[in-house]
Amino acid sequence: MRTLWRTTTYLFWQHPILWLPVVLADLIAFCLRTLQDWMTHAVINSLVAGHSVLSSSPEPVQTLPVMWSVIFAASKLFVELLDAYLYAAAMVAISILIPALIAQTRIPWRRIPFAIRQRRVQILLLMLKVFGMFIVAASVGAALIVSLPRLHFLPLLFTIESHGENYAIETVVLATIAWILAPSAVALLRPREAPPTNAQSMRHARILAAISVSAAAALYYLATFLRPSFAPELTTPLAINVFWVIASVASALPYIPLFIALYLIANPDSPLAIPPMVDPTPDNLPSDTIVIDHTETPSAN
Repeated sequence: MRTLWRTTTYLFWQHPILWLPVVLADLIAFCLRTLQDWMTHAVINSLVAGHSVLSSSPEPVQTLPVMWSVIFAASKLFVELLDAYLYAAAMVAISILIPALIAQTRIPWRRIPFAIRQRRVQILLLMLKVFGMFIVAASVGAALIVSLPRLHFLPLLFTIESHGENYAIETVVLATIAWILAPSAVALLRPREAPPTNAQSMRHARILAAISVSAAAALYYLATFLRPSFAPELTTPLAINVFWVIASVASALPYIPLFIALYLIANPDSPLAIPPMVDPTPDNLPSDTIVIDHTETPSAN
């Protein structure tokens, strides 16, 4: 685990170009979410203005909300699936960049779209697994909300701040999903001719996935808590959007070492530039270390 993390951090700081796929994926995902929210608010405002209770011919209440609720839910689901696809594509792109950077060859940018198309079925399956995990988590959460008063847990939970409680639960859910889906991510990056990953490496992948997702969630929640401190500067829509863009990109940074580590786990035989270790020479040894010289000395005779 220590060697894996040392190699991962070395590649992370030595080759900042590896940040580019994740940053681009996060920026595109942010634009999609912003566009979806803007369209939702615009439609809701137009409906409220066009179908007031004082109108002479209002839209039937029983049909309009149901129809638009389905449309909003479908658009939200579509955006979430696109976000998952973008991050999976960024993970594949990093797996293409690392060998070229290690070999110090020209970066094969054209191979990235080809590799993504080649793995489109695996990416689709990974997206469906992510979606299924979220559905299960939402179902369990709804069941807990219904059963909490019966189990007398609600007074205990109310002792914690509401937002902090929600963030803690979401972080645990996201970390659990990352733990479960880490083997699927490793399988996505593993070459077809490579042997199956051993159990120890898979355990490392699960641990790093859970830690990275938790760190990403914590960074985003930290930005949410710090936003009121920047309220005097966030007086325009542009300033607000810039703040959330920076927060979104910062929260996506833990995914970069995660994707690097997943590639190293999926390709253990790849030649990698491991950070130089301390050479066990006499100059680097502690002062109280006894060095035995095994060289033969010529005889006096």
